[in-house]
Amino acid sequence: MLNPSFRTSETAAEDWFSDQLKAILAGVEKRLQRLVAFDRSHLEYWQATLYARNGHVDYHLDSGYWEGHWAGDRILTFLIYLTTPTKGGSTHFRALDIDVKGKAGRLVAWNNLFPDGRCDHRMIHAGTRLLRGRKTTLLTWVRQKPYRQKR
Repeated sequence: MLNPSFRTSETAAEDWFSDQLKAILAGVEKRLQRLVAFDRSHLEYWQATLYARNGHVDYHLDSGYWEGHWAGDRILTFLIYLTTPTKGGSTHFRALDIDVKGKAGRLVAWNNLFPDGRCDHRMIHAGTRLLRGRKTTLLTWVRQKPYRQKR
């Protein structure tokens, strides 16, 4: 079980999104496909996350937990910042010592697996504590096998 202080944020699943937002995200997915080759049926459903003051998520990996899952592990992560935090709220990759500042419209994408399918532990990351302002993100992952039902 996760430590209750592991994440302090509010998350809404795509099921709660308006039809208008879902249509916008379909366009975003097409644009992402022009940047990175993937099958849209392999995407997980989007999540929107809001971090208020002191909100954060501790260091974690997005892969390495789903080897037995019917859709396989998470190959790629797509994180889109919707707001620009005033202070704090970056995405920090500890092993790489890379700190990505949140900025509205910024896309951060990374591979979670090595080419042989093993978890790339260098991708351990955290959402740093938000000290001032708000942080809102959209997030999804590409799985090894189809995840979504055909739309």
